Amino acid sequence: MTPDKPIRYLGQPLTGLFCLASLGEAHQALLERLCLLLIEGRGHELGHATNSRVVLEALGGEVPAEWPTQQIQLANAHGLHARPAKILAQLAKEFE
Repeated sequence: MTPDKPIRYLGQPLTGLFCLASLGEAHQALLERLCLLLIEGRGHELGHATNSRVVLEALGGEVPAEWPTQQIQLANAHGLHARPAKILAQLAKEFE
């Protein structure tokens, strides 16, 4: 996630928040690639990424084929919570 307004944490600019959910140890390889990227001082590549492909390339992950995408502004400043996400998912299924 990237903030729409500048945020500071411990006196440093915070340009994004990386969230990783996993089941078991499936996340381990991704977490190791992320740590290596940060150790190499390349964290800015994630902070300035404009799409998921850039993030996957920076992390050395498998980049999927091009798919049409659309970015939207959420009315809720705190993100998309469960109930609105369910409604959005139902709406998206109409296009299958």
